[in-house]
Amino acid sequence: MPYFNRDSQIKDEYLSVLYNDHKVVCECNIFYMRDNHEFTVAFVPSLSLTGYGRHENIAFQMLEEAAEDYFDALLSLSGNELENELSKFGWTKDSSKEIFMIERSLSSNDLLKKYNMPEHASVKTRKLALVA
Repeated sequence: MPYFNRDSQIKDEYLSVLYNDHKVVCECNIFYMRDNHEFTVAFVPSLSLTGYGRHENIAFQMLEEAAEDYFDALLSLSGNELENELSKFGWTKDSSKEIFMIERSLSSNDLLKKYNMPEHASVKTRKLALVA
């Protein structure tokens, strides 16, 4: 996936919980940054999930593991509990499509500021999915 330019719009994010298929699919914005110890951190602000590693691919794998645990927990919630949990992070349900979404009207620069991310952080949109 390509990196966003500094002044580009952050994409809307989508999350769908498919109880019958025991599956969660999420398309979300992932921030990548390097810390002072040369580790890469992958962060999904909309779900408060992180992963880290010496390289971006390792950070993403760790993030996927955290997402898998979180998505598995989401699948154990009732519909009302699910809505309450996701609303904590700003997700709203689009009942016509049976999905949750976060609409982004911020530029990547504005979003970096909102989450106090370093200016050198980059943003990618990736799809995270769990089939349990």
